[in-house]
Amino acid sequence: MGLRRKNWVTSSDPNPNSNQDRFTYITSGETKVLADIKGPGIIRHIRLTFNEARPNWLESGGSAKPDEIVLRMYWDDAEEPAVEAPLGDFFGVGFGLRRELKSIPVQVEGGDGYNCYWPMPFYKRAVITATNENPAINVRSFYYHIDYTEEALPEKVAYFCAQYRNEFPQQTGRDYLILDAEGEGHYVGTVMSARSRSPLWFGEGDARIYVDGDLKPTIQGTGTEDHFLMAWGLSQSQFPYFGCTHMSDDFEELGVEYCLYRWHIADPIKFTRSLRFEIEHTGWISEDETESGKVEGHVGREDDLAGQKLQVKDSYLGSFKLAPGKHTLRLEGRGKNLFSKGRNVGLDSICLRERWIKKRKLLR
Repeated sequence: MGLRRKNWVTSSDPNPNSNQDRFTYITSGETKVLADIKGPGIIRHIRLTFNEARPNWLESGGSAKPDEIVLRMYWDDAEEPAVEAPLGDFFGVGFGLRRELKSIPVQVEGGDGYNCYWPMPFYKRAVITATNENPAINVRSFYYHIDYTEEALPEKVAYFCAQYRNEFPQQTGRDYLILDAEGEGHYVGTVMSARSRSPLWFGEGDARIYVDGDLKPTIQGTGTEDHFLMAWGLSQSQFPYFGCTHMSDDFEELGVEYCLYRWHIADPIKFTRSLRFEIEHTGWISEDETESGKVEGHVGREDDLAGQKLQVKDSYLGSFKLAPGKHTLRLEGRGKNLFSKGRNVGLDSICLRERWIKKRKLLR
């Protein structure tokens, strides 16, 4: 390793007498370049903050939500991004929510101060952009500070990669795919958001990880909550390597939400040729939705799943491409779920529940 020299890029106004230390707006559809850094070097820390979505003193119409701002990062003049994810998901929380997160590589203070400490090396150039994909609302008051070191790198270094994908709903009859990577590298973590389209517990499915072309799982888990290092269900809690940043009140209700993270830092999953990571998507189903007419506990479900997988690789040809506008996971409030104590849910879920509603007495 050569000598290290610390440097940074920031939204700070170069005029020392000014307080305009931000992008006042990122308009609808606009992309802003946060950093364009000459290498070699390693990005050590990224800090972001921006105005909240609800109407407020800064912006009467509010601002775009965290899942409507897409982060992209490009290493060494690559045409495709190595990192492509909604900002909220990249920092550990889906559904466009702002939640606090306390972990080793990612820390979000009060749902507002977004910090990332994943090391991101590059040889020639690093480019980081933020795009506002809200079709009508601006991002207001976007601040950033990116710390990096200028230093020589070894001949072979692993790139940091993060990609997002979703299935709304998840296809039954097969496992939910989180990662399908080729090349050499190691898998370092997952952020997963889930929203139920049926009542009762969704997370009976096992994690299945196939290393270097194995036809049977190299690593076979024992349940979704077990993969996220919890037991007998999930709880809203945060630890250095795993946690649940958001969880709805009643886990058996329709439309219940979870935001989960697990970091494989102390236990990276290494591969030399390929790695495929899937989660079996099964859970409990009420008697009104099963062919047997009985409650069943290990059957396929059609819930909404969204995930971001993080890895470091010798190259980063992407497995998935983030389609504009497809990353939002939100209840649009077009109808009212009669079984959710007044909560609004999207029209898609209302249609899905019609036969269930016919067979149930209305909750008071």
